Amino acid sequence: MKIFLKVHVLLLMISVVVSTSVSTSVYGQKDTSGLLKYKIKAAKQAFEIFPPDNYLYKECRNKIKIVSRSGSKIARVSVNGGTLFRKNDSIYYLDHLQGKELLLSVYSATAKGEKPELNKQYVIVPYPRLDFGGVKSDSAIVKPLLEGGMMSAHYDAVGKMSKVVSFKMDILSKGEFIKDSVMGNKLNARMREYVEKLPKGALVYFKDINYINPKGMIQSIPIFRVFVIAEDRTTLFGF
Repeated sequence: MKIFLKVHVLLLMISVVVSTSVSTSVYGQKDTSGLLKYKIKAAKQAFEIFPPDNYLYKECRNKIKIVSRSGSKIARVSVNGGTLFRKNDSIYYLDHLQGKELLLSVYSATAKGEKPELNKQYVIVPYPRLDFGGVKSDSAIVKPLLEGGMMSAHYDAVGKMSKVVSFKMDILSKGEFIKDSVMGNKLNARMREYVEKLPKGALVYFKDINYINPKGMIQSIPIFRVFVIAEDRTTLFGF
């Protein structure tokens, strides 16, 4: 009888230990607080295009630079409107643009042939020739000329100048870009203060430039851009 009781008690203790172990194990499986979380980064594009904006000018030869970020070689670059000229391995000219938009496609060279890598949609901008203090768009300008010069619009074909009545300028303020606007054709005080702090090589964007056309109507040009240089002379910007 004593032996039976000892065996019974021993079995009961084993049952309790096993039950506790199973219960703890099940609870542990439900606790996901210690699981690792992973963030998947998007793959970088094989090619990058400069300037990075999406504007092409209809009445001038546009220059772009295509840079390989992966080591891949360019097999072909095509456009669906206008003409494309290749100057060297990375510089291309676009001219004789048609319509309102243009699609540029970049293909890389692989062992099996061409591989599509990048499509970029551009807006084609028709406009008279703008300049700021005599400096054309996509050219370099010194700070004093940018701070004290004037924006003007020219119709070279008919030899007429149009008055610029207002424009906006992208300004970095408190970590984000805002659009400051001015009535007239010169930078306001806030714009001049911003320009004074810009480093060499900075890209300055003017947007929504309003001018009076030869018929007396106000028209708008979406964008004009210049590069700030530190030298004491203004030169044509080149890659």
